[in-house]
Amino acid sequence: VEGGSTITQQLAKIWYFELDKKFDRKVAELLMAVNIEQEYDKDEILEFYLNSIYSLGFTTSQTISSD
Repeated sequence: VEGGSTITQQLAKIWYFELDKKFDRKVAELLMAVNIEQEYDKDEILEFYLNSIYSLGFTTSQTISSD
């Protein structure tokens, strides 16, 4: 199952789940996204998401360059 994820779902995936593509994970990701949206406003969610993908990219490039 691919595509159709909201920024909040992407954030839930980064925070809580491995990067696999199983259907059960997509359902759990959706439920976590609902929880995140109840806790935070849209600006906070966007900020968390952008910080997470920046951090994830930095960590990935650091790992690759150290190999």
